[in-house]
Amino acid sequence: MASPAILLIVMFLILPFFMAFGLAFTNQRLVSPNPTEFVGIRNFERMLGLNVLLVQPERNDQGSLILDQQGQPTYPR
Repeated sequence: MASPAILLIVMFLILPFFMAFGLAFTNQRLVSPNPTEFVGIRNFERMLGLNVLLVQPERNDQGSLILDQQGQPTYPR
């Protein structure tokens, strides 16, 4: 009696989970003529990598910070 339910659970939940886990280590695209390659954890490194852009506040000719009305430094736009 439970056999069809177990089959559906495996087919629609468990099997796609393991397929996604395996595909996470490749560079497969949905529509691409290029063959799929194994890239290892490079996808996760790129996803978890954080790029920080440091923007220096604006300064006047004497080198002191230019402040707005609230006293906060201004930044270039």
